[in-house]
Amino acid sequence: MKHSLFFLYLSAITALFYFFFLAGCSVLKIHPSLKDEFAMQRVFSSNYPEFSDDMVCDSLEYGILQSISYLKRFPSSKQFRFGEDSFNAVHMIKSMEQFLNFIQTRPSGDELNKFIRSNYFVYKSIGG
Repeated sequence: MKHSLFFLYLSAITALFYFFFLAGCSVLKIHPSLKDEFAMQRVFSSNYPEFSDDMVCDSLEYGILQSISYLKRFPSSKQFRFGEDSFNAVHMIKSMEQFLNFIQTRPSGDELNKFIRSNYFVYKSIGG
């Protein structure tokens, strides 16, 4: 009798373990996750922040090169969502290459901001 109670107890503990921990702890989730299309929101160009690179564009150039390298790992048809907008990998790479070419001219802060306002959408995160 003691032996069967032990296995019953062990089975109950194991079931609770699977329920709470291996199920991803979804029972304890406080905030529902945002849908992808709501995680980013396009900013109106009149509300763009001021962009600058205090390291004479070197860090920005390095970041762009890293982004291009990352994007080239995906098939050309891979879609990237930004709010309600969607862009394929080819578009993202071409956009980054265009930005890289501009950055390599070593623009002033005003030129950088004008270029971004004229050629790019800016998004902000609205997720928690």
